Amino acid sequence: MRVAPPSRMTALRTVLLLSGLCFAGAATGPLHAYTFTGRTGTKVEAEIVSVSQATNTVRLRLPTGKEADVPFANVSDADQAYLRQWTPPSTTTGKAAATPAPPLKATPAPTATPSLALPKTSLFPAKTPVSTAPLGAPGETITLEFPELAKDKQDLVAACKIRLPTQYDPTKPMPLLLWFSPGQGSNDPKGGLALVDGTTWAVAAMPYPTNATLPQFALGDGKMGIIKSYHMTMLKKLIESVPNADPKLRFAGGFSNGAHCVGTYLADGDKEFTDYFRGFIIIEGGCTRKDTKKPLRNDFAYVAWGDSPGNSEGFMAGTKSALKAGHLQVTSREMKGVGHGFPAAEQSEVKMWIENVAVPGILAMKTAGQ
Repeated sequence: MRVAPPSRMTALRTVLLLSGLCFAGAATGPLHAYTFTGRTGTKVEAEIVSVSQATNTVRLRLPTGKEADVPFANVSDADQAYLRQWTPPSTTTGKAAATPAPPLKATPAPTATPSLALPKTSLFPAKTPVSTAPLGAPGETITLEFPELAKDKQDLVAACKIRLPTQYDPTKPMPLLLWFSPGQGSNDPKGGLALVDGTTWAVAAMPYPTNATLPQFALGDGKMGIIKSYHMTMLKKLIESVPNADPKLRFAGGFSNGAHCVGTYLADGDKEFTDYFRGFIIIEGGCTRKDTKKPLRNDFAYVAWGDSPGNSEGFMAGTKSALKAGHLQVTSREMKGVGHGFPAAEQSEVKMWIENVAVPGILAMKTAGQ
């Protein structure tokens, strides 16, 4: 079943409203409701509390009652023009008499996916917990070693590391993100920590083996199977070692070489991988094939690439085709002004996608009995 579009944004935590600016000497008056349009097409209705022409910021009050200071640059050109001529409504009659808003310019729908911020809600339905022995202390990073495997690219014993949530409770299910790093790879979970809420999510990471070239080359020299076997061996032990990983909320993602791994394992339809994970994050990389061996209609994928000429968009055409063939529910974004990178702004978008699109979508499907 296709998931219905998320409900209307009412939370303070939205890209349109992200700002740490303060007002000094801003004009104020009776509140005036107005519908603002973000730079990516997001619309948010809010009340104008005050406007500062000196700092080019506006203080808005959301329907929740919370307030935020927003730079003019975060909203559309038409909204900026409105704010520049805005004056406090008259208070002499006791009624607000706001300056009429100019007509909005007709603008084409954004080519990139709009910002995905939504109200932050409880993501985990009540369920009977499965009691298990603690893996470690809350917030601790534990290590699963594989001395029988080839050493990693840092010439260290092969190992998968798992960073436990700071609110870790072995008797309760916890969502899990498996992250594959770029470059030479790493088993340090901090690479994926920015994408999730570390208080409730566990983050695992796996390195690349010394007996194969890096994924970017292995895709062409026939060594990708070696890397896959290396990771699937680790994944099997990870599954056995973390019995309270939430069966609904398991995600795998990667950037660059890491994205090559995620995209390849997903397209190849490896049972250990596709049956265990429900969400997939592929940043600046992916697979070479253009289809998937297994339909994944109830799973979600996030794909992003930089817009530099000759960058990975052409390469990722195969990845996007494969995801479409697998019938995943895909969110794709072109990272404007980005070459081969994964900037903090895009990491925030991925985190919001997980919290507000993929997780609610997966839970809604379960609720619907699918």
